Amino acid sequence: MANVKIYDAKQPTTDDALDALENRLGIKLVSQHRAWLLQHNGGRPSPSTFQQKRRSGAYSDGVVAWFLAVHNRPESNLEWRFCDFHKHAQRMPSDLMPIASDPFGNYICVAFAGPNHGKIYFWDHEHELQARDSKGEPTYQNCHLVADDFDTFIRDLR
Repeated sequence: MANVKIYDAKQPTTDDALDALENRLGIKLVSQHRAWLLQHNGGRPSPSTFQQKRRSGAYSDGVVAWFLAVHNRPESNLEWRFCDFHKHAQRMPSDLMPIASDPFGNYICVAFAGPNHGKIYFWDHEHELQARDSKGEPTYQNCHLVADDFDTFIRDLR
């Protein structure tokens, strides 16, 4: 991660704040992402471009505009985005958490549970409605693998 610089991060967060967040959301943060939040808590990365691990969607490259943070304002708020996609409406697979946004309404997500635990995905909002199973539940059809873990994702930003 030595080559990635973070600009405009929020105030540092704490283990207590992250424990409280996990309790409110009923999840356990991925350890690498949790460590990132303790060190950076959001912000704009430079460099910011990433590539899908395998070309599986409409795009092969993407850009991180902002990492989501733990704080009390609406912009780039990790908890609010999680609730938007899971509590208010089930818009993405239940084991994914948005962790960053691109400039076009898409999200970079981490799988916080299940067989994909720790993997990083690009969630394409353009194909959200087509990515449903027969019960109307979101599938991974519009989610494209970017990295096998958070640290690799950060290291591979270019």
